[in-house]
Amino acid sequence: MRKVPVSIITIALIAAWGVTGCGTSAGSATCTPYPTYTPYPTYTPAPSSGELLWPSGWKDNVISWQDADQYYGQTMTVEGAVVETYNSGKAVFLNFHQDYQDHVKVVIFPDDWGKFPEPPEKLFQGRLVRVTGLIEEYQGAPEIIVREPDQIEMAVDTSCPPCPPCPTTIPTQPAVAPTQSAVTPAQPSATPTQPSAPPAQPSATPVQPSATPTSSPAPATPAPLETVVSWQDAAQYYGQVVTVEGRVVATYNSGKVVFLNFHEDYRVTFKAVIFPDDWDKFPQPLEDLFLDKLVRVTGLVKEYEGAPEIIIEEPTQIKIIEE
Repeated sequence: MRKVPVSIITIALIAAWGVTGCGTSAGSATCTPYPTYTPYPTYTPAPSSGELLWPSGWKDNVISWQDADQYYGQTMTVEGAVVETYNSGKAVFLNFHQDYQDHVKVVIFPDDWGKFPEPPEKLFQGRLVRVTGLIEEYQGAPEIIVREPDQIEMAVDTSCPPCPPCPTTIPTQPAVAPTQSAVTPAQPSATPTQPSAPPAQPSATPVQPSATPTSSPAPATPAPLETVVSWQDAAQYYGQVVTVEGRVVATYNSGKVVFLNFHEDYRVTFKAVIFPDDWDKFPQPLEDLFLDKLVRVTGLVKEYEGAPEIIIEEPTQIKIIEE
């Protein structure tokens, strides 16, 4: 009998079995040696911010400020509204919660203040921001140290562009203002540019339908309506810019701040707050000017000691609807 070489038998067996590199038979699925994973969660902002534009574009490592303590030692982008700022002389703090000691904060040291176009404690007050940096733990709470301006960006609101001036507008707001109350509060804007942009809307919006009823260009560019809510509902709009309507039933000047109260139980209800630097912008003392008046206050609704408030920095943020 002729002997068949062992090498020929071995080659034939390999061809018949179809052994692959992963030890599977021919025609079976390819082996994936390493699993694929997503290292960072993607933060989905609230529906109210759906028309906000972030200058830096889309990012895959954005988290809510409330989750920052879960990412110690990692470089992330934290999103939230700056509800309070403080300059101690040694550092500027941007706080995302009134209880700043137990929540994430942004820290900017004096050597870096001059890199910003204006003082950081004013530039970012009340703004919706994204801060990118290393999340560190300090005294039991997370913080991000910002050393360069490009670490922090502010959202741009694209839902309410400024209205062009209308030469035929009749400044008779009280006659049409009550129709604003029918506007649904489903479009509260989270834009942080509340001192100038939102207050400019009421003067053009209510009067356009009646000022030039026979004008053909008017329907082509309808002006956006402001969001008006009752002072009783203000607590439902924390972190959002809205217009709050109500009657000022009491006022108080503590020497450090003027309070406009919309209920006798001011500790747990909505109030408007004006600090001394802005008192001179008004024609007469605030505690007399707005007492017993039906007003509309536009601004960022913040929580302070368990109650909602809006800080008024410009006269355009408050309007008297009814004496």
